[in-house]
Amino acid sequence: MRPNQSLRRRPALAGLVALLLAAAVLLSVRPAAASSVLGPGQTLGPNQDLASPGSQYVLSMQADGNLVLYSPGHTPRWSSRTNGIPGAYLVMQADGNLVVYAPGGQARFATGTNGTPGTDLEVQDDGNSVLYAPGHRPTWASASKSEAAISWFYDRLGATAYEGRCELAVENAFGTSGQYATARANWNAPASSSPTPPRPAARWSSTAPAPPAT
Repeated sequence: MRPNQSLRRRPALAGLVALLLAAAVLLSVRPAAASSVLGPGQTLGPNQDLASPGSQYVLSMQADGNLVLYSPGHTPRWSSRTNGIPGAYLVMQADGNLVVYAPGGQARFATGTNGTPGTDLEVQDDGNSVLYAPGHRPTWASASKSEAAISWFYDRLGATAYEGRCELAVENAFGTSGQYATARANWNAPASSSPTPPRPAARWSSTAPAPPAT
């Protein structure tokens, strides 16, 4: 090979090497496909997601601090209602509790499922996010009736429509009959569906304060 030919090829080779190195860097930083499971001790940081196996449902730890489960079309399906806490992160604790922490370490949301070590969080293709204890035993679910009731009450914070009618509010929150407006009305109603005799009507002593209506 002539010396001048070798010198002419060196810049081309150097350019090819630089291109290959740049491609390798881009591939190394490309985000991996989101997992559907958050295991014990694992953390979901700001702007990180879990996705159902079919990728239709996404659980996102948003930069604003809110943990949101999205349906197809980016429609919110459930949330931890912790927005307004930038930098918050999600931890699947070793004790089985799923917790959203503020940057300073204050717990802002928790499922209250501690005492079940080995639990993991799974985002399912049916749109439900579920905590499973060992043996695949569910301990919490985003689509549970209790979570739906919590959302019902949050949506009515500050409203006065249910003042003095706590039982009706609870029944509506849980999607039950809403038959009685107050706990007292429920107590005084005859137990017609029970084979036992109906309970006597509640009577409040004039010497003792009546229990507050709930």
